[in-house]
Amino acid sequence: MSVKGKEWGQALYSLQNLHSMSSCFLLGPIDSSLVKLQSLSVFRLNNNNFTSSVPETFDGLTNLTTLHLRNCNLIGMFPKQIFQISNLQVLDLSDNQNLQGSLPYFQHNAFLRSLNLSRTGFSGQLPSYLLNLRMVSSLDLSKSKFHGRLPSSISELTSLVHLDLSFNNFTGSLPFFNMSKNLSYLYVNNNGLEGEIPSFHFKGLENPVFIDLGRNFLNGSIPSSLFTLPSLGGLSLSHNKFEGLLDEFPNASSSPLEVLDISGNNLQGHISLSIFHLKRLSFIEFSSNMFNGTIHLDMFKSMENLATLDLSHNTLLVDGNLMSDQIHHSPFPKLSNLMLASCKLRKLEISQTSIQFVVP
Repeated sequence: MSVKGKEWGQALYSLQNLHSMSSCFLLGPIDSSLVKLQSLSVFRLNNNNFTSSVPETFDGLTNLTTLHLRNCNLIGMFPKQIFQISNLQVLDLSDNQNLQGSLPYFQHNAFLRSLNLSRTGFSGQLPSYLLNLRMVSSLDLSKSKFHGRLPSSISELTSLVHLDLSFNNFTGSLPFFNMSKNLSYLYVNNNGLEGEIPSFHFKGLENPVFIDLGRNFLNGSIPSSLFTLPSLGGLSLSHNKFEGLLDEFPNASSSPLEVLDISGNNLQGHISLSIFHLKRLSFIEFSSNMFNGTIHLDMFKSMENLATLDLSHNTLLVDGNLMSDQIHHSPFPKLSNLMLASCKLRKLEISQTSIQFVVP
């Protein structure tokens, strides 16, 4: 049964020693009398329909360590002083598209470990004093309205593991993350970043898992060192302005790379032979470049997990002629999407697999 804001607020007021609140079927607005629950440390009320602003008096909850208000239909300006609650470690305001606000000044002794403002109306530039969030391991500002250059100080967040700045309006160059040795997930796709990526840009990362730089304006050549970052399972550089050749790189057969998307660039020449030694690849997107030469499908036979292969819109001659023993025993048991639009086909014989052909 749903309970309205004033009713549940007054009911909770009698629970002076309440330490934790979790998801309920509540309706707004949020009652400001909740600030009197001084023992409250965990406030987790995701997926309720408050249709209200967050009371400024919430900064009086001095023992608060966790504040979860995801998908609560919050509106208005979020009070900056709540960010500065001295014991606050986790703040999740995601999926409140009508909630507005900006990042405040963070104290040097901030305990914040996880900040999620994704899919909100938060806006403004990232302040240089972001570096004061020394303990933050997860920072998600995706699909909001932030803009401006990324401050170099973001690279000094040494505890970062997950950083998502995608779908904003960030410009300028991509900061180095050599001090964020534990950074595993980096998403800065769908922004306005520009400039080159030098070969040493991600040197020092110890456990990278996924890097997405897609849909920006990055240029220059793609450093081959990106393909062999230790533990990297996914790399997307799609729809940028990268150009030139793909260089060969060592130790490709030991790479854990499973997803590789370099589509929508200005890459040219032959596809690097090292690519065909990335045995764990399951998703390959090379479409809409200027690659040329001849590609034999046999060259992918070491990739037993290959599910998607897209070579469309290049100047490639694709030879699908397989060895006789492979015609009845497909070397691509998991292949379900084969896209060869605008390629020149010499022959194509693949059986015992379900393939979506995109060959006009």
